[in-house]
Order: sequence, then structure tokens, then C-alpha cells
Amino acid sequence: MKTKKIDWKRRTRTLIVLLSVCVSISGSAWANGPADFGARTYPAILPETPPPEEDPEAPEDPPAPLPPIELTIADAPDTMKVGDNVTLSCTLINAEAGAVIEWRSSNDAVATVDAGGRVHASSPGSVEITASLGDARSSKLISVVEIAAESIEIAVREYSSSDMLSARHELTVDDRLHLTAKILPENAVAGEVQWAVDGEGVVTLDKEGLLTAVAEGEATITATAVGNLSDSIAFVVKKPETSNDLAPILLIVFIVIIVAIAVLVVILLVLRRRRREEAERRARAAAKKKELAQREKMKRDEADRIKEKAYAQGYIDSERETTDRMTRVFNSDFANREDTARGDEPDQPYDVDDLPDDDPDSPFSIDDIE
Repeated sequence: MKTKKIDWKRRTRTLIVLLSVCVSISGSAWANGPADFGARTYPAILPETPPPEEDPEAPEDPPAPLPPIELTIADAPDTMKVGDNVTLSCTLINAEAGAVIEWRSSNDAVATVDAGGRVHASSPGSVEITASLGDARSSKLISVVEIAAESIEIAVREYSSSDMLSARHELTVDDRLHLTAKILPENAVAGEVQWAVDGEGVVTLDKEGLLTAVAEGEATITATAVGNLSDSIAFVVKKPETSNDLAPILLIVFIVIIVAIAVLVVILLVLRRRRREEAERRARAAAKKKELAQREKMKRDEADRIKEKAYAQGYIDSERETTDRMTRVFNSDFANREDTARGDEPDQPYDVDDLPDDDPDSPFSIDDIE
């Protein structure tokens, strides 16, 4: 049999509480008088019931369920214009700190929404923007409407804002400009812009907005959009100045003439120098030829003198033999001298056999010929 353990601490506390109650009641009765002491009725004070003992082996109670998350889109507009941007916010209840909200658009063609809740209106229509966090969801229906065009302006890419203030713009034939039509406000829907040219023989305008000046005169360009919105710009086309066009051509012609004269002078100087050199060469050749002729004459005269001397002393028997031998020697000497004058090597040497014997007693010798 299991013995139950007595909790003395709990019983001591109970006894102390009973004694305190008795003392307080007795004090109140004596304060009101001894006559009332026996006439009062006091409630019975029961001992405190001890709480049931906890079983350490009993399973723990499950935690209480968390309250559901409440999510609401706040400050969302009912209507947006095309091109507008707005950032939505949410009110969260019972959500953890740092919770990330997921945003979604039902029609991205009408409006898009990014991860931060920023909505961009793209085209007219209705779109539902939904924010979700776990099982909690909140949606907002937004209507996107068009922006009506208020005005249209023609702009010229090559002109500044101050240039566009002029009522008429001057052009020269063959000038080109790029025209564009600007709808105001910027996000307004005005449809396709129609272009009209008043003065087609003066200027031309293609589909890309390129304007070309083709002839002298005046022309007006008009741009028209939906809603009878229009704007016009006037141009005055002039012919190019002739003097400005001829100046570059005349300059080029002048430069060509100067270059041609310089080349001609150089050619004349070169020809003159060549002629002078040729004349000097011919003069030197003539002088050399004259000198050779004089030398030949001197040789012949000397040969005749030696021959006469040889005849006189009787060393040569035949005048004919002496003449032939001397002629061969002189011809060979003259040919070698001509080769030397031309700068060539002598190719006809002396024939020693044709010369007279070098007799010490003979007046006719090789030294006399040279």
C-alpha cells in the first residue's frame, strides 16, 4: 500500500490564515461593545482546498493557435490615367516583422505592379491589383482612363527653342530638316498625326518627317491630330548665292595653275641644263678631236723628216716599204688614242715587227716615233 506524503508547509499556511481571521473578528466585536458581541453571526471559514497534484508524466497541453493575419490595401486610387504611377501600401495585423507581401496584376497590358507595390498604368481598361501574404489576401479594382490631348506642336530637330519662335524660317535650296509632332500633355492619346504641305513644288516631306528644300518660294507645313488639334510652320526657300559657290572653284583653279607653272619651270630648267651639258660634251669632243688631228699631223711631219733622213743616209732601200711600215704604225697609234679619248681600252696594240730595228747607228728608232 502506497503511503501519501503530508504537505506540512501548505497546512501551516492554512492555519496562519485562520488565526488571522479570528483575530480580526474579535477585534471588531470588542470595538462595537460587549453587548453586540454575542448577537452577531459570523460565516464559517472553511479550510483551503489543496490543488490537485501535477503528474510529471502527463503530456503537455498543445500551444494555443495564432490569430489569423489580416491584410488590407490602403490608399489605393479608384482611377488612374495612362502613364501615371502610384505606390500602394498595406495594413497588416498579426503578421511577423519583416513579412514580404506578394503583389500581382490581373492584366499587365492595362497596368503593371512591381515587388514594391508600385503600379504603372499602361493603357485604358480595368485591372485588379492583389496583395497576398500567406493565406491573407486583399484586392483593389482600378480603372485606367486615357488622357485627352490638349495641343500639338511641330518641332525641328536642327533648331533650338529660340529659333522656333520665328514666324517664318529661311532655307536654301537643297537644305534638309527633320520635323516631329509633339502631343501635349506627354501621355495624351491623339492617334496618328497627319501632315500636309502647302507648296509641294518648293519643299518635299517624306513619311519619316524629312523636309527637303527643292526650289525657291514659300511653303507651309501643317500637322493635324485627333480632336482638330493642329500646328503649322512656314518656310521661305532662297537660291544659293553664286559668289559663295564660285569662290571655292576659283581657288582650286588658281592652285592648279600655280602648280602647273611650277612644274613647267622645273621641266624647262632640267632641259636647259641637259642642253648645256650636251654642248659642253660636244665642245670637249671637238677639242679632243682637233688635238688628235694636230698630233697626227705632227707625227706625219716627223715621220717624213725621219724618212728623208733615212734616205739620205741609205738605211732604207725602198721608199714604198718604208711608207707601208710607217703607215701601219701610225694607224695603230691613232686608233689607240681614239679609244683612250672615249674611255675604252686600246684594242689595237703596236706591231713591233713593223718598226725599224733599234740600231744605235740608225737615225730611225721607236723613240723618234713616240
